[in-house]
Amino acid sequence: SYLLADCSASLLRISVFRKGEIVYNKEAQIGGVNLTQDIMSNLDVSLEEAEKMKIKGASKENADMYDMILKTFLNNYSSEFLRAYQYFVTTAADPTIEKIYLTGGVASTPGLVDVLYKDLKENDTDSYVAKPIIARPISEKNKTGKISLSKFTNDESALFLATGLAIRHFLRKY
Repeated sequence: SYLLADCSASLLRISVFRKGEIVYNKEAQIGGVNLTQDIMSNLDVSLEEAEKMKIKGASKENADMYDMILKTFLNNYSSEFLRAYQYFVTTAADPTIEKIYLTGGVASTPGLVDVLYKDLKENDTDSYVAKPIIARPISEKNKTGKISLSKFTNDESALFLATGLAIRHFLRKY
């Protein structure tokens, strides 16, 4: 069995798969927009500035407050994740989960995997940020100079849904 967590802007969707079938599905109303709103309200910045901070972090003058906001968000997010995870583990006939895959924009939030891994360590469950695109550009810029490898790598987990939709045609059984 494996758990797929779609960590999107507005929802945390958790699905457990066994033999290709969904055996558990849960949604929680928490996402990247919550972190953006917390940054905006606590640091009195615009939406655009808050989005930049989510990706690059805060300036030195706002660093302590930003770290506190991020830590609070990560703890809240982890609590929602663990609530859904523990419900599955306590109610399923076979609660075994071998791997956890995180997808979506929130999956690449600095510190999220560490917080979840710390909380899941006792269950011997590995967690990974899903990276759906295997063939990556070799250098920092491709031949046309339009793809930044560092930006691509940072945003790759958010491409999971788009990649899945793009390849589903090839996975259909005819």
